[in-house]
Amino acid sequence: MALSTLHPQSATFISPAHGWVYGSPRCAVPFGSPQAELAETKDRGRTWHLVPGAPSRNSYSANHFSGVRFANAKDGFIYGDKLYVTHDGGTTWATKSTPGFVDSLEVSDGKLFALIAGPKHGLFSATTADPTLVRVPSVDGDILVLHGRTVSVVDSLDGRVWRSIDGRHFSPVRAPCSGPSALTAWSDSGLALICGAPAGLGEEPKSFFVSLDGGAHWLPRTAPDDFGYIDSLSAASAEDLAFGIERGSGAVTMTHDGGRTWKRVPVKDPAGASLQVEDWTSVGFTDQNHGFALPSTPPPRVPPSR
Repeated sequence: MALSTLHPQSATFISPAHGWVYGSPRCAVPFGSPQAELAETKDRGRTWHLVPGAPSRNSYSANHFSGVRFANAKDGFIYGDKLYVTHDGGTTWATKSTPGFVDSLEVSDGKLFALIAGPKHGLFSATTADPTLVRVPSVDGDILVLHGRTVSVVDSLDGRVWRSIDGRHFSPVRAPCSGPSALTAWSDSGLALICGAPAGLGEEPKSFFVSLDGGAHWLPRTAPDDFGYIDSLSAASAEDLAFGIERGSGAVTMTHDGGRTWKRVPVKDPAGASLQVEDWTSVGFTDQNHGFALPSTPPPRVPPSR
């Protein structure tokens, strides 16, 4: 299968080679047909195949989903206004009850954490073997990051960063800037945080910080330029970071020196041509040298040469 037939809206990798994307077919879909598909790769994205048993978008009561995550080759989760769970690599799926809309979900080291939106909002935890969600007292936010057993939750409204090294006991630290927009971790104690000021006309003033001690202290670094709006942030190491932006003119913004300098890197197709996409809303590393970028809208199809 060519991934060009699918518009991926969420991606998850358990190794540099093995991953999944979930999204919508790029072609027109007849009424009543499945309107979302799960595809799997085992060769760094060179080839993909559909996972036939995955829930379709029509399985969602409001046609809303947030994303897909796999903990390993067997345990996977598709989440949004419902939570679907597989323990056999996607052959079969079961629905788990949730206290509300699952806005974000991350898995690591046999643990599952989810941020729930709605009247019963907050952070919930479970295990990947038994994803029955249990409320984590007092912790709430809108950005969730896991690294190993370390959990970070950002509340962008009040500027707090909740941290836990065991997934059970949380303590808040203050963000070094107002309006935290994205957080990532490259180790259990290494964090990067980017904040954005009120934006307009395609620009957003940004500030960028790193912490080497789990958020107890933050070090300012040179921020990327004001161009574009922040959507996501990912780190392969303390030196190698990237973030996706809206209104970004088809480029992903990257640093290879820990944020001292930044540059916009075009995303190219297998033939080496830059993709004509303005917004890269999700970026991630699968190792220090490889990663992925998901566009908010599919790149235009290029007709074959004659």
